[in-house]
Amino acid sequence: MNNQVTSSSNLEANNLNSYSQIELAKTLEIRDKVRQSRTSRWYVNEPYFLDDLVSFIASDEGLNEYVADFDIDFITRQDFWGDIVFKSTKLIKENKDLYLKEICPNLKNILSDFSVRGVNFFDLVEQKGIYVNAKINSKVVFNSLQKILDLKEKYWESSEGKWKDIVIDYSSPNAAKRLHTGHIRSTIIGHVLGNLYEASWYSVHRINYLNDWGWVGNLIEWLRRWENLLPEYEIKNDMLGEIYMTFRRGQKYAESKEEFDNSPEDVDNLKLFFWNFSTYEELKTNYTDFKTKADNNFKLLESGSEAEFVDWQIIIKRSLEDFDRFYNILDIHQDYLLWESLYSILGKNLIKEELKAWWVVQFNTNLASQEIDKINSELESWNISEEQAVKYIEEVNADIGWYVIMLDNFERYVVLKWNESTIYATRDLASIKHRLDIFNPSEIIYEVWQEQRDHFIKLFESAHKLFDIPDLELKHIYHGFYINDETKKKLSSRDGASNIMKFIEDTISYFYHKYDGSSEFSEEEKVKIAYNLWVGSIIFNDLRKDKKTSVAISSNEQNMYKQFEEAGWAYIIYTSCRAKSILRKYDKEIPSIQSVDYEIINDVEIDIIKKLLEFPQIIKKATRDDDPVKVTEYLVKLASSYNSFYNAFPVLKWDFPNRVIITKCVAQVLDNWLRILHINSLDRI
Repeated sequence: MNNQVTSSSNLEANNLNSYSQIELAKTLEIRDKVRQSRTSRWYVNEPYFLDDLVSFIASDEGLNEYVADFDIDFITRQDFWGDIVFKSTKLIKENKDLYLKEICPNLKNILSDFSVRGVNFFDLVEQKGIYVNAKINSKVVFNSLQKILDLKEKYWESSEGKWKDIVIDYSSPNAAKRLHTGHIRSTIIGHVLGNLYEASWYSVHRINYLNDWGWVGNLIEWLRRWENLLPEYEIKNDMLGEIYMTFRRGQKYAESKEEFDNSPEDVDNLKLFFWNFSTYEELKTNYTDFKTKADNNFKLLESGSEAEFVDWQIIIKRSLEDFDRFYNILDIHQDYLLWESLYSILGKNLIKEELKAWWVVQFNTNLASQEIDKINSELESWNISEEQAVKYIEEVNADIGWYVIMLDNFERYVVLKWNESTIYATRDLASIKHRLDIFNPSEIIYEVWQEQRDHFIKLFESAHKLFDIPDLELKHIYHGFYINDETKKKLSSRDGASNIMKFIEDTISYFYHKYDGSSEFSEEEKVKIAYNLWVGSIIFNDLRKDKKTSVAISSNEQNMYKQFEEAGWAYIIYTSCRAKSILRKYDKEIPSIQSVDYEIINDVEIDIIKKLLEFPQIIKKATRDDDPVKVTEYLVKLASSYNSFYNAFPVLKWDFPNRVIITKCVAQVLDNWLRILHINSLDRI
């Protein structure tokens, strides 16, 4: 769905205040469309294979209170002579004697009586120490494939989140800056999380929150002074990015005479932009003048000035045109595109309201003195170290005059400047309030890199103080960095991101040229395959590790391409294409479940079927844990199981309808998984 709030020129607005009101009002329209699009589809609202089993166990009075504490896992017949194992680490710790002598025997007896349509569910149930192992009846197992054949692309959905709204905030680029590799990770992880939640019938509201406000006064001043001093840029946001880097160099040398003296050549290059200064003091004066005017631009924009508003719109338009090239090639578009600046006035009003309610205070010397007394008291009691005390006292003194929310552990959340100008925290609190009012969500998720952890801890604690939200879950799901595979250092914005589009285009070109000289594929097919191999490679390489860990990328292009190919994605897509190829060669209607002689089904086939039946449970686990890694892990295991099966038992060599049905179900489940990962499947490669 692509109903984004956009920054198209709005003739009704001539300043930030009126513009914000119009744009924020649009979120209501889009919210209703999002909800309608989710609820207009039919969702699977019936139990899957393991759901029936759990419900049956829960129906027993003696086991009802324990069923949620059991881990239920599939095992292989080759290794364990069974199919399912039940175990509860929690119950063992609480009362091992009760667990072994009463709970497990009771579970064994209950499972032995479980039947489906008159057929015993299990052929054998036995207790082995702390485990209860069970072997499923082959007919029951095989008949369960009917659900995959019936549900097709919907074989993964459930109604766990029915009628609930969830907000996921991801990607969040910075205006006038180049996209960096962190935005790739955030975009991929956030989007896949949204797919997982949608599978559970949540109304998922996907938000791209553009950070356009922290430097906006500077941006306007840069644009006015320097735009005509730089060469023409094909991508206007690159010019803004270059202006940003120019300003940061000026800031660096204006704030340190040592840096100024040690970099004469670089300093000399700044004279064009900072009025041909000759000495350090002149640069410092010129820089201070620049900053004064930039700060004034910010105040004018917040107070409703039309001139600053027009310049701000130019900056936003240029940035979005650049970012959209990235989103378009990934074909990822959130439902809402909102700007930090839209919450400037809302944020200031919110803080003023909370001042009246005493949740927000202007931190004065009296409050600071009280905090310092507490810190010294904790130091005397040896509850904190002298180093910690010094740090806390420095922070207390730095906050005097600013507006804060008092938190625990000697911390405050600064929410407004001493001169009542808004800051990042002001607008973040206002955006939470807006999301509460518009969506009434059960969860708000921020997929943002790990360096923002401290900010979100304080933001969430402050939100719970200000708003009546006991049932709302606020989550910061963070990701690790992309790092250089050789140096193990974090890729900088310039190294890893200034050429994101070139990186994408070069990788697609690499996969395309693998088909040089091949007459088997049309030109259109080669382009499609190359594109899908790139998307699959970057997504799979990103999600195959814990999202909190770093992802290594080789600085050598050939090594990087090899790394993508070896990540496991090529193996997955090869397995999918192999299954589809077998079905094309079969070229007949898929046999019915009823046509299968259950006596000929072997243990290897049973283990593949169990892997297919595990699919909906993996979806639920990945969603509950906000962990897309479970998706990639499952894919690798399913592909490995199917290839082992295919090599041992050719599907088409003999007339075994059960193997055709298994192949059909494998192809379907692989396609469903790829959709979760936002990867298009291929028929052949």
